[in-house]
Amino acid sequence: MSTSINHQRQRMQVRHAQMLIVATLFLCPACMNRAIAADCDGNGIDDSTQISAGTSADCDGNGVPDHCDRQTTFSADQVITTVAYNAQGIAAADLDGDGDIDLISTSWNDDKLAWYENTDAHGGFGHQRVISTDSDGVNYVFPADIDGDGDLDLVTTAILGKKVAWFENLDGKGNFGSLTLIISGLSARAVVASDLDGDADLDVLVAFTSGNRPVAWFENTDGQGSFGPLRSITSLDNNASSVFAADIDNDGDVDVISAASSADKIAWYESVDGLGGFGAQQVISTAADGPESVIAADIDGDGDLDVASASLWDNKIAWYANTN
Repeated sequence: MSTSINHQRQRMQVRHAQMLIVATLFLCPACMNRAIAADCDGNGIDDSTQISAGTSADCDGNGVPDHCDRQTTFSADQVITTVAYNAQGIAAADLDGDGDIDLISTSWNDDKLAWYENTDAHGGFGHQRVISTDSDGVNYVFPADIDGDGDLDLVTTAILGKKVAWFENLDGKGNFGSLTLIISGLSARAVVASDLDGDADLDVLVAFTSGNRPVAWFENTDGQGSFGPLRSITSLDNNASSVFAADIDNDGDVDVISAASSADKIAWYESVDGLGGFGAQQVISTAADGPESVIAADIDGDGDLDVASASLWDNKIAWYANTN
């Protein structure tokens, strides 16, 4: 009889301990991390070893490296304006030179290029400050120091008005001059400023949706915003939807990446001489159905630039490893 009672007591003790463990894990998610996995980031080193060696911080003393139990949350939307009709583009840059980040918008229906001052450096934005309404269907904006005077100007495309243009930041405080035309008569979807010819000023790279030169660039001939004629990079795949400039082959000059929505194609073009001469189209993928946007970044952390895309018709976000 005593043996049976002892067994019952042991079972009750075990069950009580199990209940305490469950309660602890429920009340302390970080403890769950510690109990289930002693290697929270999967790097082959125990959490306790990383903490004791000082290679990982544990500011709250819960035994879990901070980089594992830190969570990122976002607030509800904080409306800046509701008068950017059919808003198309957004960019962030310090337009007034005060050390904080302002916002720029383009809106299709009202042909408006506008910016919003970050008035307190904490995301309190002022009223909409209209820069221009001179471009019909302005859809894209890229901040860059086009004239080399140390402040940020704006380059835009207007798909309906068939214009690529730039606007000078006159005083470095966000007071902009009038539209300066780079080219007209061609509809464009996107624009990037980058030093494509290695002369230390910013040229302009454009994705066109009309004409037979969908990816082209314009040389900043004097470093002050005087642009030369259109220089075609490819005549393949009309209706380019996106362009990006980056050193894809890691040879120290700037190559070009493009997306062509109608051709389902993502491709790149090597800068063969570092002076603005580009090689033939090299296809990265045709597996994206209607690619609308393309970027380059070191996604896998191996020291070279990979490519990522967003495509319209297959609802796909994808990336492509730079394997060599």
